[in-house]
Amino acid sequence: KKIDINESVDVKHEVLVYEDVESYINMASSITIVNCACRTTSAYTGDVCEKPVDICMALNIASESLKTYGLGKRVSKEEALETLKKAEELGLVHTIINSSGQDSMMLICNCCTCHCGVLRGLTDFNNPRAFARSNYRPEINKEICKKCQKCMKICPMKAIWHHWPHDEDLQDNFMVIKENMCIGCGLCAHHCQNDAITMNKVYNDVPEGTLPGVFRKIKETTKH
Repeated sequence: KKIDINESVDVKHEVLVYEDVESYINMASSITIVNCACRTTSAYTGDVCEKPVDICMALNIASESLKTYGLGKRVSKEEALETLKKAEELGLVHTIINSSGQDSMMLICNCCTCHCGVLRGLTDFNNPRAFARSNYRPEINKEICKKCQKCMKICPMKAIWHHWPHDEDLQDNFMVIKENMCIGCGLCAHHCQNDAITMNKVYNDVPEGTLPGVFRKIKETTKH
């Protein structure tokens, strides 16, 4: 079922599935592993996240700039992909600046919902326009699904729940996706050991091509 969520591109960040992020890494001319700004800032206040700090990435011009100042750890594309897989296993969500231009592909954040300033816009403040969701949505094959609840536990947005059966034949025993909370990150599909979840592309939203275009769109659509 397709739902109309992304009404306009009026946000600065976009959620991506693994395949999309992988393509950005493969196209990057330079990659540097950097500390997560959100988890680092929280740690300064004594609120330490259990997820690792050194797992976000700077690409291209941002990576070169960090090299100039001796910051971060320069890595190969293979090492970057391994870091990306590690983030998937840890249940972190991939986000980037919401621009389709190669020149603006500067940062890949691997975000947690407990400290991320972007994701908390939806989880803590219930703002559906806090960021752009991915073009993908998960679909659960009820015939294959074992109702193990692993998808429910890994979902960062708590968008999946178990509908416990009430009927004698147990036909109403299934997992349910709350579409208003799903951001299309693909973690549920990645962690499903039974391959019961597929990510279907249901949108073809294309972000602004340049950073100035992104900020101009934000200014045009933001209401005070």
